[in-house]
Order: sequence, then C-alpha cells, then structure tokens
Amino acid sequence: MKKLLPLAGKFILLFAIILVTQTSVNSQNYSHKIEGLDYVEIENAEKIIFTNNELQHVKTGFPILFNEKEYGYIFVSNEGWLSFDENISIEELAGKGQVNSFISPLLFINKYEATETYNVSIKRNNDNIIVQWENADFAFQAHLLEDGKIEFKYNIDLNDITNRKLKNNKAYLLGIVNNNFTTGHFPFSIINKKAQQIETSFLKEQNSIIFTIEDKNTKARALVLTAGAGSEPATISEIIDTQGEATLNFDFTLESNGGQRCTFTDVFIDQPAGNEIADWTTVIQGAILTTGAEVETGVITNNRITFSSVPNGVGRLNDGVTRTYTLKIWLVAEGGLPGTAYNKHLVFRVRDESFTMSQGSVNNANIQSGDANNEIVGACVVQSIPYFEGFESITADNTLPTCMAATDLGTDVYTYTSDQGTYNRVARTGTDFASVQYGSDDWLFTQPLALTNGITYDFSMYYITDGGAGHDLEVMFGNAQNSGAMTGTVIGATLTDPTNTSYQELTGTFTVPSTGTYYVGIHVTSNFTPWYLSFDDINITGQIPGEVTISAGSNNEVSAIPSIIDTQGEALINFDFSVDDPGTDGNPVEINEIIIQQGTGNDVADWSTAIAGALLTDGTSTQTADITINTDNITITNIDFSGGGNNLGEVDNGTSKEYTLKVWLNCPTIGANEGDNFVFEVTNTDFSVEASSSSFAFGESANTNTNDNELTVTATELQFVTNEPPANVALTTDFTVTVNATDECGNIDTDNTCSVTLALNSGTGTVSSSTGLTQSLSSGTYTWSDVQYDTEETFRLQVTGNGGCSGLTQATSIDINCSTIVLSCDNWDDGNANG
Repeated sequence: MKKLLPLAGKFILLFAIILVTQTSVNSQNYSHKIEGLDYVEIENAEKIIFTNNELQHVKTGFPILFNEKEYGYIFVSNEGWLSFDENISIEELAGKGQVNSFISPLLFINKYEATETYNVSIKRNNDNIIVQWENADFAFQAHLLEDGKIEFKYNIDLNDITNRKLKNNKAYLLGIVNNNFTTGHFPFSIINKKAQQIETSFLKEQNSIIFTIEDKNTKARALVLTAGAGSEPATISEIIDTQGEATLNFDFTLESNGGQRCTFTDVFIDQPAGNEIADWTTVIQGAILTTGAEVETGVITNNRITFSSVPNGVGRLNDGVTRTYTLKIWLVAEGGLPGTAYNKHLVFRVRDESFTMSQGSVNNANIQSGDANNEIVGACVVQSIPYFEGFESITADNTLPTCMAATDLGTDVYTYTSDQGTYNRVARTGTDFASVQYGSDDWLFTQPLALTNGITYDFSMYYITDGGAGHDLEVMFGNAQNSGAMTGTVIGATLTDPTNTSYQELTGTFTVPSTGTYYVGIHVTSNFTPWYLSFDDINITGQIPGEVTISAGSNNEVSAIPSIIDTQGEALINFDFSVDDPGTDGNPVEINEIIIQQGTGNDVADWSTAIAGALLTDGTSTQTADITINTDNITITNIDFSGGGNNLGEVDNGTSKEYTLKVWLNCPTIGANEGDNFVFEVTNTDFSVEASSSSFAFGESANTNTNDNELTVTATELQFVTNEPPANVALTTDFTVTVNATDECGNIDTDNTCSVTLALNSGTGTVSSSTGLTQSLSSGTYTWSDVQYDTEETFRLQVTGNGGCSGLTQATSIDINCSTIVLSCDNWDDGNANG
C-alpha cells in the first residue's frame, strides 16, 4: 500500500487545479443535489485498522458502478476519503493532475500541518456499503450504492466546523474526481476563505448531499440467476464414487443482460433447509462445476462446496450470454459411507451472495435443488439376462428407470411418458420411450448387467427418426456408466445417417472379456440438420450354450380352422412341438412359462380379438388356466414342473415330450377374415425354466406351416346389415338394402358368390329395383342402392338364396314404415333436440 504523505504546501496548487478543471468540463456523469436525509447510525460495523496511515483494501460484497466501470472493492483512507485505486495520494491529486477515482465526503487540508485522521468503520448491506469517519467532535459517512449513486451524510455542527477550521487556516474538500483528470468532470465543493459564502450555504442547512448519475448511456452489469432446466436424480447410488460416474445433481442458469460483460471469481454452493446430511465431507468425495466445455473442481467443507479462482471461461459472461452451470458430485469411496447417510437427501443451494463478482452483480435470487431428490441409496441390483427396457417404469418426463443413467438428461437426452407426436417422437410399444436431439454427443446407459465370459450376447433395439439425416449411433459396453469406460463394441449395432420414419430394429452381438458386471451404452452424435432420433424396447439376450432342442411334433396341425369353433370342446390341434433333452447334463427340463408367438406369415394382427381361449397338453396333463391371449402372443404361466415327467412342465432327463396347442375362436371372430392364417411359433427364448433346469440351446425354434390354420367360413344363413334397409323410407324413393351370407356367428363367407333374391315378405304394395331384385353375391355380400316401395304402409322385406344358396336360411327384415314424407322425430326425453 502507498503511504500517505503530509500535504504542507500543496493546498494552493490543489485548489488551482480544481478551479481550472471546473470551468473546462462539459459532460456530467455526476451532479450533486441537496437532500434533507437523516444521518444513519450504524450498528455492528467492522472497524478498519490502519498501519502507518496506509490505505486499507476492503471488499464490498457487491459490484459498485463508478463512472461506467464496476468495482468489487474500495481503498479507504483514515483522512476522510476513499478511492478505487490504491496508488492514489492527495499529494498526487494536488501536484500531478493525473489521479484515479477519488471520493471525499470531508477531507481536511492544513497548509502547514499534517492531515487529520479519524476512526473508520464499514458496514455492508445488500445493496450498499457505508464507510464512516468519526472523531470526538463529529462523524460523516459515504454511502456507496449498487446503482452508482453516492450519498454523503453528516453528524456535524457545520457552522462550528467551518468557522473553527478556517480560522486555523484549514480547508476541507468535498466531492468526486473521476478516472481521467484531464478529460473528466468534477462535481465537488470547496470550502476555503475565498469560496466560503458560495460553497457552504447548503451545508449550514442540510446534513446530506447526494451525487446521482445523469448519463443515461451508462450501462450496468447484471447477472440474472434462475433455476436450470436439467432433471435432478431421485437417487444417488453409493457406487457413484468417481468423477467419471458423476451425473447432474443440481444446475442453475446465469444470464448476462446488463449491456456489458460480467465476471465472477468465486462461487459456493451451500445447504438450505431440507438438506438432511449436515456434514457433507462425510459423504461427498468430490464435486465439479461445469458448463459443458469448462470444468472447475470444488473444495468440500462440512456445509458448502466452494469453487475458487474460477477460470475466465466459466466465470466470464459477455453481454447477452446465457450459461447453465451443472453441479456433479461423487460419493466417498466404496464402504466409506456412514450408515446414517442412506435414504437421506442432499439439497444444494446457490444465491446472489454465493458469488464473488469482479465485474457486475447478481439479482436477489435463491435457487435450490428439490428436497425429494438426490437421496443416497444402496447399490443398484445387477440385472440378469435376458434384459428388456421399454421405459414403461418412468413416472415423469426426463427421468430414467431405476439405475439407468444418461448424459445431458433433459438437455440433449429426453424420456417421455407419452407420445410427443412431432418429429416422430412416438413410442413403439406402450407409451414411454427415449429421444436424442440434434447437436448431441450423448450416452444412455443400461442398468448393471451380470454377463458371463464365453457367452455371445444379442443386442436389439428399435429406432425411428424424423426423416432428416445427420444422426450417427453406436452401441458399446463397459464396466461403468461413463463414456470413458465404454471400451467394448457391440458388433453390427451402428447407424450412419438413418432417415427411417417408422420403427426399425437395430441388432448386434458381443462377448465380454471376463465374467462380471457391465453396462451397455447407446452413443448418439448428430449435427444440427435433423431433429430427433427416438428409440424404444432395448433387449439383450444370451446365446446360452444349452443342450435342450425344439422340433416339430408328430401330430399334424389342422389345415383349416372353421369359424364356428368357439368352445374348448370343439378345439382342434393347431400347433404341436417337441422339447428334447439329450440327457448330457443329468438335469431335467423344468418349464414354468411358455410364450407362443406370432410366426412369420401370420395374417391375424390381433389375436386377443380373434381367439377366445387356448389349452396346452402333453397328452397326459392339460392346462387351461393361467393362459392369456395377448395381441401378438399366447402366454402360459404357472406351469407345473414338480413331481417328475407326469407334470406338464417337466421333461425328464434324456427324454422328449410333445406339446399340443389347441385354440377356440370368438363368435364372431373379430379382426380375422376368411382365408387368414394363424401362424404359431416358439423359440428357445420363449421358455422360462428353473435355475436347476437344463437350458435351451440357442437358435432353437418350431412353427406351424403358413398354409395351416386357415380361417374358413361356411355360410348357413343370409343376414340383412343393420340399418340397410332402414326403419323409415319415403314413398317411391330409393333406399339401400345389403345382405351377407354368414355363418351362425355372423362371420361373412367371402367365397360365396351364389344368387339371392330380394322380395316382399309382408305388405300390399310392390317392392322394386331398377337393377333387378335377383343378384349374385360378391365376396359373400350384395348391396342394392335403388330399392323402392310404392304404398304408404308398414311392410317387411325378405331375401332368399337361389341355386347353391337355396339351403341358406332366409333373412327377414325389421318392420319398415313407408310414407310420403319421412320425418325424424324427437320426444325430448333426453333433452337433446337432435335425436
């Protein structure tokens, strides 16, 4: 610090400089006005200790605007003045004419003696700082406000001070000097023998002077602190104990919008109410604050995380820049967490006072993480193979199934609990799925998987794009949920510029170098040309080197399923297959579940509306319960495998067993038409077996012939279609009549093309058709659109078969009212005037 020197002999020169400058300055960033503001008594102020009269450096706690520059500090003198430059001295002010930012509420200058000194105190408030000088006779203050206003306040008998000091040949300087003496401006007051009457008149009446900014072009620096858009995790697993495993735990956003660059050097994140772990050092091993490209490492103390000496890239925000800051933490090493930490929540907070600003200020804000998030939990359960993830377990957008992880979740990687619609963001199955957007370089990781060396694993997932090229995708595996650990390649599971607008399957295979716990990662990179790549239904199965095989059974499946088979007793053999255990491992096959899938060539999309029921039998045991007809499969659960080979689910070691599936249909068979084929198939992955069971060899399957199980309909009757004919018709006016040749369930016999005749069943008039009342069916149906009746009365129609249709039951219509005018009446019983 620069030591202050006596000013003997300098006052005359100082006064001359000030007078010259006063007349030469035109612009005015500052002007002064007089206000009757009360003197402020300050409490709990910090005393400033001076050594050899050196200037003392004081941090303000917020940025102060002074002549279009911002300062986070001041230099205080014990002689009644302060500055923003530690190299200033009164001697320089008087002698050189080149000084920096000088502010003096009351500086005494003695022409022959040393300057008076005072006791100095400082008090910081949210938006101002007060510096107070006092001695036994009086006190005066400088209030520096965040918006650039400067207030001088006095607790002085002004007449006494003025008369006493001037009689002793002293003067005092009141005012502000800016950064550049030669081009700046000097709102000030000088009190001396020559200028006393002019410059002191207001001091005798008021105890305050306020200097205000008049220059409207002066730009303040300001940061707006808001909550980030990232999704905090509900839980933090105890296995997150390295920086590479850390993911978003808390984020916030800063926006610089004051017209100039803002800079902070330090920031801390502390504990608000709701935090349940008082001493963070017992659970948090490390933390980083990142904007994506820049990373700053934090220091953990019991109640805060401090990031000091923040690099310019992190702490500097040019005007108009918005930046999101992400806090990532990792926990103490395995086994080091105290037992009391589990199921407790970490809550993080950042606020305006968390920042040490070197340029600019932060709005009064308080941002904190949710107190229901960041719960410390035990390690994730390692999943066995087969593994399936359809995202249906998530309960909110931008969350993940338990123990999955993703980079930039909610920023580049998204999950949805229902179809979003735009850019083909839709689920393949269910309602939940994931997407990665344009401009990404991001990962999504599975739960931990138990994988075995020597087994080949099959990976598959389904993906869809918005149609724009620009996405690339690869699937990797590794021993942690971070990109650096993804060292293994899933062969074949890569995409380059996909543009498909319907879901397609991506498949690949991989083996692991040693038995252990692994994660599979889906890595998407993209430019800014496309929009979204969405995916769903991740499936991983193992090509387990089992011994059990599947083959076609010896029974012949039916070539046709008559549409009228609608009871269990009528069911025929629709599918049979053999499970063969060669006996090499000494274990039986113990089956507890079988899923029979739709095979290639199946024509009936929805089995649940066409098939009423099913049974599975081995000739000795039959199961009809716990069988569910789903859209694309028949699932048979709770199969009995206990008690030896006499139970349905057990195949004795070294033996074979044939299984027969029989189904019966709904009446009518909805969603299935005559000529459609049901194709049934099982593969090795469709069997669930006990842990002690022999396992199925990979690639085993059996299925029915695509020409078997064809739905056939044989008409037994004719039926009018509902509302054709209608209940009311107009006299000699065309109306429509449609007739179908159907079985007893109403299924249409689409092969039927025989002749039918429309005639009057009851009534005295004549029914007619310009195209003819006798017509041939087409695909089992015919529609007359030109039928007329010529008598006002109630009548009925009938249709009968001719030739090959002569044996079909005749169809008789409902009563039909024929009148000159057909009215649609409303009895208003339902309160609806339209029907």
